[in-house]
Amino acid sequence: DPAGAGRGPEIISRDFTFYGSYSARIRVPDVREIQPNVGAVVGYFTYNIDREYGQSEIDVEWLMADPRIIYVGTWTGKRGAHNRVGRIINLATGEILETIWRSEVRHEDGTVTRVPNTPFTGRQNKPATIQPLKDYDASARFYVYGWDWYPDRIVWWMENPDNGKRIVLWDYKGLDVFEDQPSTTGVPCLKSKYRLNFWHTDNWPVETNPDSIEKPEHPFPLEIDWMKYEPFDKYNPYLL
Repeated sequence: DPAGAGRGPEIISRDFTFYGSYSARIRVPDVREIQPNVGAVVGYFTYNIDREYGQSEIDVEWLMADPRIIYVGTWTGKRGAHNRVGRIINLATGEILETIWRSEVRHEDGTVTRVPNTPFTGRQNKPATIQPLKDYDASARFYVYGWDWYPDRIVWWMENPDNGKRIVLWDYKGLDVFEDQPSTTGVPCLKSKYRLNFWHTDNWPVETNPDSIEKPEHPFPLEIDWMKYEPFDKYNPYLL
């Protein structure tokens, strides 16, 4: 398949989902002995594009060249003017590589103003530290990952497989940073389809391996045990 999100195998829900708790039990492929520089992404996410309101996307992603690292975040904004909030974590070491926001604003004359990656601090940077998860490797075993989506907040989390306790990866409380946008806070505000996919990237290498953008030369098995959605009915009765 050619490079690009959505150009590989994908699971998509029949119905829309919205505010609620999402979780899945996943084991990503181990590529390191076969093709260590492969550019391959596993994405677990919600997604919708609306003509008026633009993009609504919540992500958990892994780049196969280093399955110790996890990416969480959102994409919002009108068509042609995307906004990003995101966090990158090496769960094996507990290192938070970045917690940032960036934006684009398209003006009436067609020009675009871009705000580059800007670090979050304070209440948008919680937890500020994460304990290492011993021997974490998303390709070595199944793990349960998820997020809780509220109107003004998203909490990304995973389960410690040794004791079942929840590890909070990022508790993002929306900040009014995106001017003239349907979602000024970076928290998506549209019902979406629930998805999981596997695709080739030729321009997004993992932080620890700048060469990891090769086209896949072998089949790599992605294992998905289950995916779950539990709606928050108090927020959803008039929205789904």
